[in-house]
Amino acid sequence: PATVSDGIVYVGSNDNNLYALDAATGDLLWQHDTGDSVRYPPLVADGTVYVPTISEGGRSIHALDATSGTQLWVASQYYPFDSGWESGIGAALAGDMLLVIGHEGELHALDTQTGELKWSFRGDVGTDTPPVVIGDVVYVTAVNTAYTLDLETGTELWKNSTGNFPARGFAPVIDNGMYYFAPDDHVFALNIAAGEPAWTFSLDEMANTAPIVADGVVFVASESGIFYALDQQTGEVRWVLDSMMGTGTLESPAVADGVLYLESSDGYLLALDAQTGDELWGFSKGFFSGVRTYTLADGVVFFSSLNGAIYALDASAAAMR
Repeated sequence: PATVSDGIVYVGSNDNNLYALDAATGDLLWQHDTGDSVRYPPLVADGTVYVPTISEGGRSIHALDATSGTQLWVASQYYPFDSGWESGIGAALAGDMLLVIGHEGELHALDTQTGELKWSFRGDVGTDTPPVVIGDVVYVTAVNTAYTLDLETGTELWKNSTGNFPARGFAPVIDNGMYYFAPDDHVFALNIAAGEPAWTFSLDEMANTAPIVADGVVFVASESGIFYALDQQTGEVRWVLDSMMGTGTLESPAVADGVLYLESSDGYLLALDAQTGDELWGFSKGFFSGVRTYTLADGVVFFSSLNGAIYALDASAAAMR
């Protein structure tokens, strides 16, 4: 996935480079060879780009100057290679800390200025999804368990485990005092104060995407390709997009300005009214991009693809920029 900040699109590649492009034109501003495959979305904050990379020898975090691409530091000792990279492990920023995942599912907090380790946490089961930080609390999902941690120390505050298998971990979704959690064929809305469920919704199959919350609606897709829009307060169904409509297995949900963007397995980008599910437009790419995340900024939809290209579409009518 691409990251857009201050008019620049940052996107990585299997050719080991991070590319910085002009968001308006796509012109190359700079590129930096990390020496490792760049499979995860970079993070940008305070003039620095943090780039998680992976190779046969391990994982690394590269800190680059956002304007020039000059390398500031590299931290690699915490991230030996394992089979978890397919899940798109990224990182999260919180003040002077960079939170990243280690080789056995540990959560590591690094100093953003130096890359030095501040603390580590590993629950009953390791995590392979990036955490979310709000205030002084870290939220992290580890397969079938939701955790909250103290940001400064990494101390566990509470956890909620479903005990269900099979299960898979998705990055936490926190909104309006609730932790939305879809580890299996259920969606849970947990109160962030104590981790107790406010409501639970049963899907037809295992969840295929992390929940997304926008404008009072929780969106989630199942492995069968059915896409659900649930009321954020009650968990009741607002509308359902059935896979029998020819959309196939849905991927890459994103919401912006009341519009829901979905990718289907047959290479369509769909723009739907988020409140009703009505189709606004569809764009045929002719291929499945393989990326679960669209990036939306200033009325433009950015997405990268397995064919080696990055695309910018006009969000109002899907005209290629």
